[in-house]
Amino acid sequence: MRTVAFRPSSIPGYLIQVVPELKVNGEVKATGQAQTLGSDFWLSVTQQFVNRSPKSASAVYPSGSYYSLSTIGGSVSSTKLEQLQVSVTNTKTILESNDANLIKTLTGDKILGDMFYAGTMGYYAQHLAYTHLIAQPQGGHLSLFPSAGTYGYTPKVQFMFGLPMNLTPGGIQMDLFQENVTTQMNDGNLDKRVQFLLQTGVMGSALEHAVPEQMFNDPANPSQNTEAISAVKALQKAAAAGQKIYQITAANKATTLPNIHHDAGTMSDMNNALNAGKIVITHTDAVSVPGWTGSGYLILDPNIGDGAYKIGGGQSGSFYFGSVLGAAIADLLVFATIFLFMGQAEVAAIVAYQLLALLAVTLVAYTLIKSYSSDPIAPGCFLGGLVSGFSYAFGWASIAGYPLGVAGAIATGALFGAINNVVSAIGQLSSTAKSLEQCSTPIK
Repeated sequence: MRTVAFRPSSIPGYLIQVVPELKVNGEVKATGQAQTLGSDFWLSVTQQFVNRSPKSASAVYPSGSYYSLSTIGGSVSSTKLEQLQVSVTNTKTILESNDANLIKTLTGDKILGDMFYAGTMGYYAQHLAYTHLIAQPQGGHLSLFPSAGTYGYTPKVQFMFGLPMNLTPGGIQMDLFQENVTTQMNDGNLDKRVQFLLQTGVMGSALEHAVPEQMFNDPANPSQNTEAISAVKALQKAAAAGQKIYQITAANKATTLPNIHHDAGTMSDMNNALNAGKIVITHTDAVSVPGWTGSGYLILDPNIGDGAYKIGGGQSGSFYFGSVLGAAIADLLVFATIFLFMGQAEVAAIVAYQLLALLAVTLVAYTLIKSYSSDPIAPGCFLGGLVSGFSYAFGWASIAGYPLGVAGAIATGALFGAINNVVSAIGQLSSTAKSLEQCSTPIK
């Protein structure tokens, strides 16, 4: 008897329903309504305080993600860290033993849950330790009030017309979406407090890429290591590449923003912050690490030093616009061919004229996007969407040949398959066309 292990490169999310679960120590405490795999799942956390107003924060993740949700305040328990270390070490020993019976005793929560929880605790332990080192010579203090965040795995979701279609392997993401701190200086100096907050914020952002690298990289085998990203690291990579780093305010945004070439969502976020009196620090063009292309930017409150440290790539609307046009072109081409095979030349000619008109619209749209879009990857995303939409619609083309009989279905299926292969090959060979992953990196 032979056992064949099959691991698909993608999963058809639109065919699968999943139920979100919240577990505590492996026990299900709450469930949500069933939803399509890959669709948005909103997580909301409300912290209740004594003699203070509650604080709420939300984050969105694709269904099918696996995250450790942690809340912490004050300090990190050394006892808890020791327990986690023992648990993770035991799990590692079992996995490396190759003992099938022992491995069967491990659950996903034991393998992944403990690992991601340990990563979050490691982040806060380092954050508090480094903050203490920064604060000591300045006479500052920072207290961590109950905060919340997630650390875990998120898949890549491929969308068509705004709906999740396929899920492919993704990556690890740390999202500390609710961090509540209070700071003070011994001498009460407000300017020093603002600088202290900025220093701790930059350090916290750096830890968001440093902790995953610490966990998943092996210093003894650097060729196999990967690279994580954070707002601070994106700025560092941009500076190392020779890009200018701008500090943008409401006073200079009219002359500075035209030099920034981020995606539309990031530009809008920065512009809204500037209109609210905030300061934005960012670089000029996209930077990349394996599996991600985008930008890093800081939004700072100049009065209190509070800030948001973000990475973004946005979702390029040009990809979806291109996919709609690509699907429409494929449909018209299929109908024109079928009517021609059925001997209805007049109807086929009408459809062909519509196809030519749509091709002209597509050419004009691409020219306008290339000439006037402020998003540097928009033209490539449009072409990538065009090819993707065309290929997806053509995937159903063989069904259209059934009215022609078996022979007709085989003939049209072969014809449509050949055309689809040619278009897909052109898209893969083109250095301009971009994939959905390159056009869709959510803002954190």
